[in-house]
Amino acid sequence: ARPEPAGGQPVLLAAAATEEDDPVGVQLLLRHKAKVDSRDAGGRSALHEAAFAGHVEIIAVLLAAGADVQARDADARTPWLEAARGGQLAALEHLAEAGARVDDQDGESRNALMLACTGENVAPSLVRRLLALGVEPGQADIHGRRAVDLAAEAGRWAIVSALDAGYALPAAVAEQDDEMPPPDRAPLGLVRDGLQAGRHEGLPALARLCSAQELGSLLHDPDIASAAARVAWLLAHGADGEVRDNHGDTPVFAALARGIDGLPALQVMLQRGLSPAGAGGLARFLAACTQGAAAPPAAEAFALQLLERGADPFAASRGNDPALSLAVRLGWSRLLQRLLELGVDREARDAHGMSALHLATALGREGLLKQLIAQGASPHARAADGQTPLGVALASGRRDLADWLDWRGWSLPRRALRAADLPAAAMAGDADAVRRLLDLGFAVDSPDAQGCTALLRAAGGGHRATVDLLLGHGADPQHAANTGATPLSAAVSMRQADIVSDLLAAGAQIEHRLPGGVTVLMLASALGLPDIAARLLTAGANVHASDGQGLSPLHCAALFGFIARDKPRLVALFDTLLLA
Repeated sequence: ARPEPAGGQPVLLAAAATEEDDPVGVQLLLRHKAKVDSRDAGGRSALHEAAFAGHVEIIAVLLAAGADVQARDADARTPWLEAARGGQLAALEHLAEAGARVDDQDGESRNALMLACTGENVAPSLVRRLLALGVEPGQADIHGRRAVDLAAEAGRWAIVSALDAGYALPAAVAEQDDEMPPPDRAPLGLVRDGLQAGRHEGLPALARLCSAQELGSLLHDPDIASAAARVAWLLAHGADGEVRDNHGDTPVFAALARGIDGLPALQVMLQRGLSPAGAGGLARFLAACTQGAAAPPAAEAFALQLLERGADPFAASRGNDPALSLAVRLGWSRLLQRLLELGVDREARDAHGMSALHLATALGREGLLKQLIAQGASPHARAADGQTPLGVALASGRRDLADWLDWRGWSLPRRALRAADLPAAAMAGDADAVRRLLDLGFAVDSPDAQGCTALLRAAGGGHRATVDLLLGHGADPQHAANTGATPLSAAVSMRQADIVSDLLAAGAQIEHRLPGGVTVLMLASALGLPDIAARLLTAGANVHASDGQGLSPLHCAALFGFIARDKPRLVALFDTLLLA
């Protein structure tokens, strides 16, 4: 067997790094021609390994065999620096006697003091000895940090005092027994304790010794996260607001899961620019708000703010409840409207298989039910148990809600309702649908694509109940369509005598000119409608009026006579006009 296998680690290094300071193995290998300065892939020699482990006897054997006390590894560290990094005082003494240079530095300009302060085991006595040997305590590495800075970052306050007696120790450390060396406490723990105790003196200096990620981890501490002032202090002093906890949550998401309790901290984090973006963020907050006492109005306003800041409205909560259903449970109408405007799934089911409309019905929330209907929620959707929202309303005895869920005449279009739906419902003669649409706030004179209002459509369709309903809501009987037709002319054209009377009673202008200068009396005469002509004349229609071609109602009646087959009807029409 070869002590330096090709491509492998020299056996001498392993022998020098054993747990026990037993030089027998090293001596045996040296007798079998092992090279005392053989190196591994990292450039480390057996003397490096023995120095770091503190094996004084092995160091003595290696030095006696001619080991290079100034050898440097890939990090430019000598055995002297390795002994300091390992906190091995006896090894340091031995190497110093062998001629090691005490002012050596590694590739990052760190001397023995600095490496000792970064090691896992370092005693104040070792630091004092290095100082006595002349190691410079003010030396800075390539990052500008001194040994005292490294010791402070590690919370080794006894070492800090040994390096710099004038260093201002944290209050929690300085208050300890003067006869005892200051205890080692990490800066992060001292920051946590100071925040919890409300004692901020000296905390900024400690915060500078912590990384942004370390400070950010405190945002997940329950005692700190529950106090907005503590959260604000950490963020103001450089805490990373995107550090994740064991569940993969950022501080914002963790606070969202606390609902109302997390509101003060959330407001601080949003003010500091942290984002609530991420799958299911809004639903997580809403789900937490449904637990416990009723949420205050400020919570709904904050939920809307979350949406403006980029919170996800689409993904469900961890309990598989969509944000829309949770908004219904909370009774938050403004949030519900905003979610619907953003295009969330109106028919998304919650953990119990119910849609938002099912929930609004079951909870008796009429206002939310109307909002959902207006935005296209289906009253025919079935829950996991097969019930529709209408069935839920009837089962609970809420006929007032059932009225909003029963659209038999004019069917809901399965999209958000719009103003043009009012004329469509009127054309179908569904007075109940028209009433509901008016209750939803659509203007009574809303036109469709042809410019026809609901009143014109109802009048032309002969739907008197709908006409009366619209007139009762203030519909304009004079509103003309794109073709110039009015509700009165439509009623005349479709031979709706009773509706003509209703429109006249409502103030329809009897002498309004249609395209071509035609009056409704001319129209009634041309259609051969003596009964309607009589009603118009009784209401004050001008029998002598003429259109753009100079034709009067009598001329129109004569034209009707050329095609009429009903002589009594024609005679009645002439009698009506001539007697007028």
